[in-house]
Amino acid sequence: MVERQERQAVISEFFAALERREFAVCRQQLAELHRESTNRAWAAYLEGILIFEAEHDFAAAEQVFSTLLATDPEPTLLGRILIALGRTHDIQGQWLMAINTYEQGLTLFAALGQPLEQVKIWKNMAATYQKGFAQGDLESGVLHLALAYCQQALNVLATITKRGPSLTWLENTIWNTVGSLQLSLADWDAAITAYEQGLALVLQLDDHYAIGTYYLNLGEVYQAQQKYGAAQGAYQQALTYLHNFQNPQMEMDLWANLGALYQAMGQSDQALRHYDQALQLVEYVRQEVSDPATRANFFATTIHHYYANAVLCALQVDDTAKAFAYVERARARLLIDKLALDPTSALPQSQSPFDLQVLQITLPDDALVLAYFTTGLVEDPKSRFRGQEHSIRHRFPPAKTLLFALTRQHIRVIESDLSPNKLYPHQTSAVIEQYFLQPELRRLLYAKLVAPVADLLADKRLLYIAPYGPLHYIPFQALLDSADQPLLCEHGPIVIYTPSVSLLCTNYRQTAMTKERGVLAVGYNGFQTALVTRQLRYAEAEAMMVAQLTGGQAWVGSALKKASLLQCGMGNRVLHFSCHGEFNRKDPLASALHIAPNETLSAQEVLQLHSVSCDLVVMSACESGLSQVQRSDELLGLAHAFLHAGANAVIATLWRVDEAAAYLLMARFYWEVQQGKSYAAALHRAQCYLRTLLLEEARTQLAQVDDTATHWISNPDPHPFADPFYWAPFILIVTGQPTT
Repeated sequence: MVERQERQAVISEFFAALERREFAVCRQQLAELHRESTNRAWAAYLEGILIFEAEHDFAAAEQVFSTLLATDPEPTLLGRILIALGRTHDIQGQWLMAINTYEQGLTLFAALGQPLEQVKIWKNMAATYQKGFAQGDLESGVLHLALAYCQQALNVLATITKRGPSLTWLENTIWNTVGSLQLSLADWDAAITAYEQGLALVLQLDDHYAIGTYYLNLGEVYQAQQKYGAAQGAYQQALTYLHNFQNPQMEMDLWANLGALYQAMGQSDQALRHYDQALQLVEYVRQEVSDPATRANFFATTIHHYYANAVLCALQVDDTAKAFAYVERARARLLIDKLALDPTSALPQSQSPFDLQVLQITLPDDALVLAYFTTGLVEDPKSRFRGQEHSIRHRFPPAKTLLFALTRQHIRVIESDLSPNKLYPHQTSAVIEQYFLQPELRRLLYAKLVAPVADLLADKRLLYIAPYGPLHYIPFQALLDSADQPLLCEHGPIVIYTPSVSLLCTNYRQTAMTKERGVLAVGYNGFQTALVTRQLRYAEAEAMMVAQLTGGQAWVGSALKKASLLQCGMGNRVLHFSCHGEFNRKDPLASALHIAPNETLSAQEVLQLHSVSCDLVVMSACESGLSQVQRSDELLGLAHAFLHAGANAVIATLWRVDEAAAYLLMARFYWEVQQGKSYAAALHRAQCYLRTLLLEEARTQLAQVDDTATHWISNPDPHPFADPFYWAPFILIVTGQPTT
């Protein structure tokens, strides 16, 4: 039987082995704990630690710790769980969630009178603040707060006279964090002093892993000082010490540092070889992250800069194909990974699914692809528009917007001085219509993002747009050329959005209407009470109109719909929603369509389906096309959830649409589809139609649904829907090229 003291000995040996990265020993200690049922909670906690450290499955580890929290564990275990859970938030870039979790642990350990556990948490909080700043998410003021936490921790340790290896190791981690903070504050001498303090401690312990880490960190300081020879020597020392340890995250950081070093030295070819080494490890790590949302956050906050720097380096040596391949590897990977595992997928079976020549061959002669890439996005709103005085972000790329223009015969790369930080909207609500529809900005964006390749666009019928980062907010079809004409016009190109150029290599067939594969239109007007108005005027009428035009079904009214929808609705050729839509900016996967009283269909529910076989999903609902926009391109929201679940194409909206305009546009869209037009052509023609629709004709159409419609359109303009606010929010997003 494993008694309490024996259990503590097992746990201590587990963590000692963990520090040495001896995972086999960790598993032996874990098996020892499992022999006694009273240790189940502790065993589960250690399993979560091992999942985090050895398997790098951060979502699974988070689930283990969250489940344990709900079991009301004993206080000492509870505190450890909170520390571990904070680390899972930290590794996923959820900085403030991590800090909040750590603060709960601080309160608990203060009540228990366990100062050493408080020391560990102060150190973790300081490290979280430093990483949040380094990734461009937090402003520089957090660095000084983090240093204060480190000083508190060191003050407590200074009161302890009897030292053992565990305390020595703990102190070293604090000095390591202090060094990183001083590096971010550009205080080179203080950073070196801190790192040397920690290095002396781990040399006493003969901890090769920690020694290698310190040489890596010292190399970063020397590199920042432009002491390239010293930096190169430190990195080589780090490689020597870290070679035998199973930590791909540390290794990829080291190779990326070497890439940045050679890039700074002007040896771009050598830099690219090191970036390739780093990115091979990146791919290994990201595949181990099981949960899609976790993988997206990890990519955005931890490894995006690896790709950004590699892209810029490839362009320095005029290797356009390599730069483009890097860009494609950095965008919409959740979708591409899913297709790569599908044996029926038409992704190119070359050495790389991102081969430029293979992709170009698949493009139609009448198509132009504009694929964008942004670097150096600072997401913290307080520091986005002001410089970070006396602070640096190590390996943080410069703010740039890149444009790759592809036709079947040509590729052109434009490096724009347009900063993505100036595109990131100031407000998080009513983003698009209040910001991107300003005429001055629409002219500027056309000049920067389209005009440089206008000659390639001149004879093209199809224009595919692959946005990146904050460019996903832009309604490209509304951008204004030098003659003040929008990109979308009767004789202009058909604008189609795609998450990835690589996905355009796949083909899908717009299947014929059948009884089994028809159109299902789901409509719900919402509700109205004395205090709240959620009532729509045309949503249910729109659903019935769609069903009538196409010979499909309409599910409308207050009857519950989700169970039937999930059971049999996802196999229709077209699935149409006309209802309230809501984008949740704090939790994008909670974004939802309101389909009945107290009934919603969320992005999270859709993402888990993996069985949507619709040719097209139409969401004639507010903000249905919005996604969480980070510096990376793993977008989370309703539109991309349907695409990931299997839909070939989605029509969604970028902002809160006018419902009369939506009704009129959808009526025309489905009429065009019934005339044999492709979805892309039908949407293009419907938007052009709405732009030029006469007031009296609009009133006549709406009066068939609502006899008060003559007063509904108050705009006296003879073309009341000419403003892009009405027609530009609707976008078609595809994951392949339709064959008909």
